Amino acid sequence: MKLCKGGNVIELGWEMKKYKLIYLILFVLLQICFFNINISLAKDDTITKNTIPDGIYSIKTILNEKYGLDVSTASRLNGANIQLYEYVNVSQQKFKVKYQKDGYYTITALHSGKVLDVANASKTSGANVWQYEENNTDAQKWIIKEVGDGSYNIISKCNGLYLDVLHAETRNGTNIHVHTGNGTDAQRFKFEEIKYNIDIDINRYPGYKEKIENLMEKHPNWEFELLYTGL
Repeated sequence: MKLCKGGNVIELGWEMKKYKLIYLILFVLLQICFFNINISLAKDDTITKNTIPDGIYSIKTILNEKYGLDVSTASRLNGANIQLYEYVNVSQQKFKVKYQKDGYYTITALHSGKVLDVANASKTSGANVWQYEENNTDAQKWIIKEVGDGSYNIISKCNGLYLDVLHAETRNGTNIHVHTGNGTDAQRFKFEEIKYNIDIDINRYPGYKEKIENLMEKHPNWEFELLYTGL
């Protein structure tokens, strides 16, 4: 279509095509921005989701639930290795799981007070996992992501790698490391809460049960016996 104005011929068809092209470019750019925003929100939701309550847990592999995370030789030293071992209800197989304000979990060995840590904050698939004194670094922060069947992935904040049973072997001493996510059972764990059976009248003795539980957490190797005196 042509329009004559003052002796000049204006190609209206070309003008309309030009504006349509501009609108199309703007539409594509807006879609890209919206897509990136959605990705960002999805990532934030994964990070900040509180998937399990704070508590004391054994952490078992779904490869064979007789086996769980264990601190080698019950060591209390920095750098003691995290391994797989048959669960026998000892303190080096119990972990305090706590959701932090920044949206990540810390996982603390009950017997030593040291936390699960990616060795040297490595970002390499296959990096080792050990216990280390808490220092608030990303190597000690974890995402606990629900898989949907009662099991969870445990993902390091510092590298995005998944806690993994080496070679998917269920035997005493199998190493625990971090590895690229692959959807296998070697990267799925169950958290079994450990509850102390304290039979006490909380109405008659308010606050005592909590104090005893805290004492038991601080001294997992002590043996406790509650005696009722009749008072």
